[in-house]
Amino acid sequence: MKIEGVFSGTMSYIFNEFSTGQPNGPSFSSVVSMAREKGYTEPHPADDLNGADVARKLTILSRYIPSLRSSLPNGYKSVSTTSLVPAKLEGIATGDEFVQRLPEFRDLNLIFGWGGLYEMTPDHNGIVDKIPNLEGLYIAAGFSGHGLMM
Repeated sequence: MKIEGVFSGTMSYIFNEFSTGQPNGPSFSSVVSMAREKGYTEPHPADDLNGADVARKLTILSRYIPSLRSSLPNGYKSVSTTSLVPAKLEGIATGDEFVQRLPEFRDLNLIFGWGGLYEMTPDHNGIVDKIPNLEGLYIAAGFSGHGLMM
């Protein structure tokens, strides 16, 4: 079974804005700050940048697919993630301080990035459902990067 999707509208926005290909393009910290100002990030942007938000969404999705229910014995902590949070900012308690200090790491280089559409349903409610006539295929969409709650 293969599941593909954009599980973080925040990361999609950041990668799309940061990966302009222009030598004088925006800095990583300015893109994260703008995403926060637009309300795309969690209140503390590190919650998006550390991968835990996507890991939680994958965990929730795995509960809907019977063959995956036992795949994550430790919940979202079983999902392997790569954090984009600089090590010296991992303990920052508030989103305000995090955004204020992020420019200190302006030499942060993006090694790989992928972005997709910042999608949202008209009523702002996500969709999680199986696809009729295609066994094992489910859709989880329309969350605008803010996840789903059970």
